[in-house]
Amino acid sequence: MTEQVLTVVKMHKISEPALKVIHQLNDAGYEAYLVGGSVRDLLLGKDPKDFDVATSATPEQARALFRNARLIGRRFKLVHVLFGRDMIEVATFRGHHGTADKAAKQQQDYRDKAGHSLGGLIVRDNVYGTLEEDADRRDFTINALYFDIRNQQIIDYTGGQKDLEAGCIRPIGDPQIRFMEDPVRMLRAVRFCAKLGFKIDARAADLILSMGDQLHKISPARLFDESIKLLQGGYGLSCYQQLLRYQLFDRLFPAVYAHLQQSHGEQLNNLLVQALKNTDARIAEGKSVNPAFLMSVFLWYPMQHLKQQYLSSHPEIQAANYAAHETIREQQSYTAIPKRLSLIIKDIWYLQSIILKPNRKQASYILAHKRFRAAYDFLELRVMHGEEEHRSSYEWWTTIQEQDNEGQEKMIAKLMPRKSKRRRKKIKTND
Repeated sequence: MTEQVLTVVKMHKISEPALKVIHQLNDAGYEAYLVGGSVRDLLLGKDPKDFDVATSATPEQARALFRNARLIGRRFKLVHVLFGRDMIEVATFRGHHGTADKAAKQQQDYRDKAGHSLGGLIVRDNVYGTLEEDADRRDFTINALYFDIRNQQIIDYTGGQKDLEAGCIRPIGDPQIRFMEDPVRMLRAVRFCAKLGFKIDARAADLILSMGDQLHKISPARLFDESIKLLQGGYGLSCYQQLLRYQLFDRLFPAVYAHLQQSHGEQLNNLLVQALKNTDARIAEGKSVNPAFLMSVFLWYPMQHLKQQYLSSHPEIQAANYAAHETIREQQSYTAIPKRLSLIIKDIWYLQSIILKPNRKQASYILAHKRFRAAYDFLELRVMHGEEEHRSSYEWWTTIQEQDNEGQEKMIAKLMPRKSKRRRKKIKTND
């Protein structure tokens, strides 16, 4: 174990709620340390956003100490201590499930029964242990650093500080077993690679390239959450590039990846890159982002492809509705897009179909629609990245937004009126 003294300035970067939780656990006779990403970021000179605490107290014991706490999780029990909008996550020291020999046998069982056994996948993780065992159970060395606020010392059992200085993302222990225990660790490695600008340990990198199929063991709901962390964490473009590099993108978005391999792949890639650049820029400026917009861009080409197939036997609006439903349904087999977001995605796509040819009645409706701005931003992306034929429509919508009410009314008045549907007369026949 190595130790390093944290400066007073960095002490001031630790949130008051985190300090309160640690002090209260210590005062009750339990060990408690700041752990993980916050310690890593403090050593890198960054300002941590989230603070996690590791403790010798069981989840039930920790929960009993705080009135403003709740116990969550089954697979991995945690305590969330709430301070207004701030939340401190408290986890009990994890212990080992078995010996190294058992782990090796578990690995062999997986090889023998691939697809028929959970193998090395951890399905429950409420085995408690010591601080050193907890460090050994964590994913990467740079995330297994603990800070003792009483002595202002870093506790490092795995060589995390050395890897931090070297810019290396290294799994703790055998990376193959670690990735089998939780395949999401491969996505986390990619995310830290993009976020920190680090390199993944060579052996781990090779294993990621060969073990991507393990992600099918993970629930689509969890993979959706991980995909949002990857693409909307402020470094989405870099994550996208790393996902492609390590052949994991097709595990999350197979339909999108299939289109990237086709003749229009470069145009699609440019569209995705610009959408991710825009998202990263908004996050850097402290602006809000909605996952639905990015998902609507990602799935646009697969939806359009299905729409063309449906058009052979259905009217355009019906074809678009069927294609939207089917595209989202297929994607949910991989990343479970929540219904509230899928409805927004469909709205954005629906507006694309009518925003290009508005009539007098539709123009007012579109401008007042709560998804208009998202639909307009999407149209801008399309025009700027290959769909030049829609530039006049894009410029019309750009101009009308710059007008006052009177100016908008004049522009709308120049549009063609809505075509009236002719009523078909019933023809009476004599039997």
